[in-house]
Amino acid sequence: SYKKNNTKMLFYNIKEIKILVKSKLALVFYYYNSEILDASGRIIKNQGKISDVVILENNLLKIISRIENPLKVIE
Repeated sequence: SYKKNNTKMLFYNIKEIKILVKSKLALVFYYYNSEILDASGRIIKNQGKISDVVILENNLLKIISRIENPLKVIE
Protein backbone atom coordinates (compact mmCIF):
# COMPACT_ATOMS: atom_id res chain seq x y z
CA SER A 1 0.00 0.00 0.00
CA TYR A 2 1.04 3.59 -0.56
CA LYS A 3 0.71 6.30 2.12
CA LYS A 4 0.90 10.08 1.73
CA ASN A 5 -0.36 12.91 3.95
CA ASN A 6 -2.34 10.57 6.23
CA THR A 7 -4.06 8.91 3.28
CA LYS A 8 -3.55 5.33 2.13
CA MET A 9 -3.89 4.01 -1.42
CA LEU A 10 -6.04 0.88 -1.23
CA PHE A 11 -6.40 0.08 -4.92
CA TYR A 12 -5.04 1.40 -8.22
CA ASN A 13 -5.75 -0.07 -11.65
CA ILE A 14 -4.97 1.17 -15.15
CA LYS A 15 -6.44 0.18 -18.51
CA GLU A 16 -4.59 1.01 -21.70
CA ILE A 17 -6.55 2.94 -24.29
CA LYS A 18 -3.91 3.47 -26.96
CA ILE A 19 -0.14 3.73 -27.46
CA LEU A 20 1.27 5.61 -30.46
CA VAL A 21 5.01 5.16 -31.14
CA LYS A 22 7.13 7.26 -33.51
CA SER A 23 10.90 6.70 -33.44
CA LYS A 24 11.98 7.59 -29.85
CA LEU A 25 8.68 9.18 -28.83
CA ALA A 26 5.48 7.58 -27.56
CA LEU A 27 2.05 8.92 -26.64
CA VAL A 28 0.32 6.76 -24.05
CA PHE A 29 -3.35 7.08 -23.09
CA TYR A 30 -5.06 5.12 -20.32
CA TYR A 31 -7.90 5.15 -17.81
CA TYR A 32 -7.39 4.61 -14.09
CA ASN A 33 -9.53 3.61 -11.10
CA SER A 34 -8.36 4.10 -7.53
CA GLU A 35 -9.57 3.83 -3.96
CA ILE A 36 -8.03 5.95 -1.22
CA LEU A 37 -8.59 5.79 2.54
CA ASP A 38 -8.43 9.38 3.84
CA ALA A 39 -7.37 10.52 7.31
CA SER A 40 -10.96 10.46 8.60
CA GLY A 41 -11.44 6.81 7.58
CA ARG A 42 -13.58 7.56 4.50
CA ILE A 43 -12.94 5.60 1.27
CA ILE A 44 -12.80 7.82 -1.83
CA LYS A 45 -13.10 6.20 -5.27
CA ASN A 46 -11.68 8.03 -8.29
CA GLN A 47 -11.77 7.48 -12.04
CA GLY A 48 -9.84 9.39 -14.66
CA LYS A 49 -7.82 9.49 -17.84
CA ILE A 50 -4.05 10.02 -18.11
CA SER A 51 -2.09 11.04 -21.21
CA ASP A 52 1.72 10.68 -21.13
CA VAL A 53 4.43 11.77 -23.55
CA VAL A 54 7.37 9.38 -23.22
CA ILE A 55 10.81 9.57 -24.83
CA LEU A 56 13.63 7.07 -25.10
CA GLU A 57 16.87 8.68 -23.98
CA ASN A 58 20.09 6.76 -23.26
CA ASN A 59 18.08 3.49 -23.27
CA LEU A 60 15.78 4.82 -20.53
CA LEU A 61 12.12 5.70 -20.89
CA LYS A 62 11.31 9.14 -19.48
CA ILE A 63 7.91 10.72 -19.02
CA ILE A 64 8.33 14.33 -20.15
CA SER A 65 4.69 15.36 -19.92
CA ARG A 66 1.59 14.09 -18.10
CA ILE A 67 -1.98 15.34 -18.25
CA GLU A 68 -4.44 13.87 -15.77
CA ASN A 69 -8.16 14.40 -16.25
CA PRO A 70 -10.30 13.22 -13.34
CA LEU A 71 -13.57 11.90 -14.72
CA LYS A 72 -15.50 11.44 -11.49
CA VAL A 73 -15.28 10.87 -7.79
CA ILE A 74 -17.58 8.16 -6.48
CA GLU A 75 -18.63 8.42 -2.83
